[in-house]
Amino acid sequence: MKYLIILSLCLIASIVGASNCPTPTGFSGYIGTVSYGPGNDGFVESTYLSIDYEGGRLYTSFEVSTNGQNYTGTTIEFSGNNTQYVIATDGNGVDTCFEYSGTNIPTGLPTGFVNIGEVTLGVIEVQELLSNDTIVLWDAVNCAPMSVTQSGNEQVTLSNIYMYENGFRDYLFQLPESCYNPSNLMKLHFNHRKPSNIRLPHRVKFIMA
Repeated sequence: MKYLIILSLCLIASIVGASNCPTPTGFSGYIGTVSYGPGNDGFVESTYLSIDYEGGRLYTSFEVSTNGQNYTGTTIEFSGNNTQYVIATDGNGVDTCFEYSGTNIPTGLPTGFVNIGEVTLGVIEVQELLSNDTIVLWDAVNCAPMSVTQSGNEQVTLSNIYMYENGFRDYLFQLPESCYNPSNLMKLHFNHRKPSNIRLPHRVKFIMA
């Protein structure tokens, strides 16, 4: 299953390019995601995300809940050096930074969405756009994404977007002091508990102990 938030943003970008909205320079907003499927594949995720499309920078601060356990963290990615940093905070508020090679930052505007009609979301009329197994609700008046629904392989995922801004928060891409001398150990500890089939964003893979 692809990591949901990055994929959703690529889909959202395609809608902006197909409308009379300003050219997107970035994406900032809160994303709430609920996913359910067979077995233990369900999870809830809340994320604040900011992307600089042209500069190739991405920031997320996320919390994932699954199987009765919560996991929090921050990732900062730079396409310029193909590096991402994962910042984990322990129970005492001390940050540890981990460095990994590889990034997954949207840089283009994919196409292929079909407008299949309009629906009312609360008091807002939104366009319903379809591409394969993905439906996007788009507020064409305010040029804002509202919701992304994906289904496939018996898994259904709903992501709602709040307080969307066409732009990015530059200060979020400043690495904290803990990343001046990062670790590359492929091991992170969250409350000393081992998760079951945890879903984490952006290809960041944690080997839990």
